Amino acid sequence: MSLISLATNPWYKVTNLDPHYIAETFKFAKECGVEAIDFSFHAFLNTNIREGFEGYDGFFDKSEEELIELFRPVKEMSEKYGIAFSQSHAPFPIAVYGEDEDNRKMISIIEKCMVVCQFLGCPAIVIHPYVHELKEVQHEVTFFMCRSLIPMAKRTGVKVCLENVFRRKDGHIFEGNCEKVEEACYFIDTLNEEAGEDLFGFCFDIGHATVRGINPYRFVKGLGHRLTLLHLQESDSINDSHMIPFTQIFEEKPITTGDWEGFLKGLKEIGYKGNISFECGRGILVMPEEVRKEVMCLITAIGRYIRNKISEA
Repeated sequence: MSLISLATNPWYKVTNLDPHYIAETFKFAKECGVEAIDFSFHAFLNTNIREGFEGYDGFFDKSEEELIELFRPVKEMSEKYGIAFSQSHAPFPIAVYGEDEDNRKMISIIEKCMVVCQFLGCPAIVIHPYVHELKEVQHEVTFFMCRSLIPMAKRTGVKVCLENVFRRKDGHIFEGNCEKVEEACYFIDTLNEEAGEDLFGFCFDIGHATVRGINPYRFVKGLGHRLTLLHLQESDSINDSHMIPFTQIFEEKPITTGDWEGFLKGLKEIGYKGNISFECGRGILVMPEEVRKEVMCLITAIGRYIRNKISEA
């Protein structure tokens, strides 16, 4: 059965590895109806690779064994409260064109994330494909980074999932990478053929699609079996808002900006069996702390509604 999953930000500060905090957080999640977690590894990278790694504190320079010990309390609490890890999110952006040393370091960091995923029982990691104004550069760097992860994907069994992303420049939003379904399929099919097995999949972010005016039904239908993960969030069609689904309206009509009806129809038609994963952190953050539990319960209730809609006969 599909699990109701929430991305960790802002209700779970994953960088806090104190066992008491972890225990309280998983207990809270269980009370809110959370069944699985989308673990945000990018919270550990306190810098932006575009400016280099000057502010990086070296967290992922630890050995695999050291990292596993640090995350052992996380695994123990997930098992105690019966909350799985549905997916994870790698640091981003994954690369900077021409910065070979930084790019190699990022590959090493993502590989360490995949080792932790294997330990936690997390089956997949999402990476943002590289974005550049030149399509050939965009493809070159994305393929290089993904191909570099094939050995670790084979070793750990953690699937690498690309995501539809757009490009920002000077306050404007432009076409990004994998926002055309044909491009997404090309990456996944090419990489899996080269790997000789099913190591790559796709994570569809409906909020990103809404910002770019992309029809979610057609995208989901085009992906078919390649669709592995979801990022469920509501945008206002202008900003990547990461609000709670069904909460954004426009033109004073009770119509959400995302085509949720078409989206769910597409999921049902392709027989989607993956998890129902929300990435609506801002929708939680804008609410008063005193009602956070009720907000989380609302999100998991929406998750159950979506799960029922796409599984009903």
